[in-house]
Amino acid sequence: MAIDDIDYKLLDILKKDARTPASKIAEELGISRMTVKNRMKRLEDFGIIRQYTVMLGVKPLLYEPAQARILERVKSGVPGFDNLCEGGLPKGTTTLLLGPPGAGKTIFGFQFLYHGYKDYNEPGALIALQDSPSDLLTLAANMGMNLDLSKVTIISPFSPENIVHERADYETLALNFEKSIEEAIVQVGAERVVIDSISIFLSRFEDIYKRRREIYLLNNFLRSRGCTTIMIAEDYNQMEYALESYVAQNVIVMRYGEEGNHRKKELEILKMFATDHSRGFHPFWVTKNGINIEPLT
Repeated sequence: MAIDDIDYKLLDILKKDARTPASKIAEELGISRMTVKNRMKRLEDFGIIRQYTVMLGVKPLLYEPAQARILERVKSGVPGFDNLCEGGLPKGTTTLLLGPPGAGKTIFGFQFLYHGYKDYNEPGALIALQDSPSDLLTLAANMGMNLDLSKVTIISPFSPENIVHERADYETLALNFEKSIEEAIVQVGAERVVIDSISIFLSRFEDIYKRRREIYLLNNFLRSRGCTTIMIAEDYNQMEYALESYVAQNVIVMRYGEEGNHRKKELEILKMFATDHSRGFHPFWVTKNGINIEPLT
């Protein structure tokens, strides 16, 4: 059995206090509570953790040093976009997609999921926090994307009632959210995840520290599952979303520009992990078949 740096740190915490709660371990290690529980279960299965006793042996544990990995690309499914970023989004990273209402963020998410399974055999999960799954399916179908629910699972973790009920209990809210995403990923073996919108979830946390903690843990949880994730945010406000922009490896902004007396829609890539991306403003159109980005000239 091989364990990594995170396993070693987890075991060090348990050696000091074997009853340390998963939430505290998650915060110290910068991973999600579900990841902590999964790692502890794995260590229990291999006999390294036995009840409240941590058994550390030098020989059975193999240290795996960090190594550079080959960066793979995930095709977006949005015509014209991949040409702006060396062929697609970096695999296994998290993208924050920002923009005002009506800019096309949800449609971008649809295309990412639909073409993911249809063209590249990569199942997906849509975590719907704003619109109902039925409304989302209707919108996608009207744009020629009849989502196959055996390839893309759509869940709505919170009803308005339990969001209000759980507002004061952020620990319960966060755990339920994480568990819902975990189940959605497992259901279809999702490699792509879209959260629409992350703003709804984060608005439950009035304390900036709790908000910082949750976005950090959620991001690490999704990366630990190897998912390429798009988190949609309701609007672009530099101060309000500064934290999320720092945590996400990639940040894309969809906005309204002006051309004479007319408004036009533009897309800009603010940053992208290990990518020589375009740094301009790129006009795009929302058609009956989805978003199309104006080709580079």
